[in-house]
Amino acid sequence: MASFGEALKKGLDAHKRAAEARKEMEEVLAAASAEVATITGAPIALRFETVEHAVREASHAEVLMGIPAPRQTITALAARLDTGPFTPLAEVTFGELGYPVRLRWENRFDSANDRASFEELLKAILEHSATGEKISALITGK
Repeated sequence: MASFGEALKKGLDAHKRAAEARKEMEEVLAAASAEVATITGAPIALRFETVEHAVREASHAEVLMGIPAPRQTITALAARLDTGPFTPLAEVTFGELGYPVRLRWENRFDSANDRASFEELLKAILEHSATGEKISALITGK
């Protein structure tokens, strides 16, 4: 049976590996952001954001009582203009060690197990017509 100290060492190592994986994904997003900004001519950054959104519409009774719709906080892959506006592109769930990272986007569920598969998944998201529509609307302010 492992001692408490050994258990803590494993936990600290797991935390370190998760941080390294997250840093790796952020490096991929930074490289993609530079290309997106060049192509669009707009200062757009792709990054992970914590956002809050409604889980569902408020019911009629909730509206009458002044109770807001229930909200949920998620991590999203977002495209953000440096002036502030942003649009979520995917909902993100990180694995315990960073990878696998799971992305839910446009009624799809995909996962990446390493840097190379994360890059390919990000390319798939960027080449989708819905992403093009969101980025265009972000740039034009519509």
